[in-house]
Amino acid sequence: MSQASYQTQPQMMQTNIQGTSTPAPTQPMTWKHGLFDCFNNMGDCCLACWCPCIIYGKTKSKADGSDETAQCCCFFCAMCIGFWCCLGTVNRGDLRNKKNIQGGLIEDAAIWWCCTPCALVQEHQEFSDSRGPTTLQLDQRMQQQQQEIQNIRQQQQEEMQDVRQQQFLQHVDNVLLVNWQQQQQNFRTAKSSTSATSDTNAATDSTAAKSSTTSSTTTTTAVATKYNICDMRCGHCCCGE
Repeated sequence: MSQASYQTQPQMMQTNIQGTSTPAPTQPMTWKHGLFDCFNNMGDCCLACWCPCIIYGKTKSKADGSDETAQCCCFFCAMCIGFWCCLGTVNRGDLRNKKNIQGGLIEDAAIWWCCTPCALVQEHQEFSDSRGPTTLQLDQRMQQQQQEIQNIRQQQQEEMQDVRQQQFLQHVDNVLLVNWQQQQQNFRTAKSSTSATSDTNAATDSTAAKSSTTSSTTTTTAVATKYNICDMRCGHCCCGE
């Protein structure tokens, strides 16, 4: 490598490091609606002229998620003591900082002192057209999501209980079926035992009958033999029978 390449390489690394460490500053923006565009929305215009505290509270609520009623009461108290211009100037500066809108303290004070309704409408329209959700909206969304998660969990628990009940009922059915089969088996065994006992008794009775018949036959044969012996000795019965 040449000496020139050794010299250019550290310069390129330095520019890359500087580029990543110091981001480019963002350019200040302008108001989306002009100061005298308040007549485009006659509802906001009338509200700013006759009830400025209401539109002020709505703008503050959309800007930083604060309580609309509290901000409305705060502006009403400032109007009662003649302090609304200072309050509006400070609030306009905060709104510009949130949106990175160009301007200054003197300009804000002049606008609020000379054109209070126009300033109120301009600020309200700026945050009404904002696409980003406010802190209050984010909290509401989080609460909704938590509620949905709880509902899902409750539904899953109910489904698990139903499944457990079905499993329990199935287990009971299986136990009853096994018991019924066991009873049937016991009944069949008892029936077969009874049949075997009956056959044995019948065989015993038959054997006894055969024995009695044999004994009677033997007795008859003995008596006949006795008579024959008497006839052979004396020609007639001499046994006195």
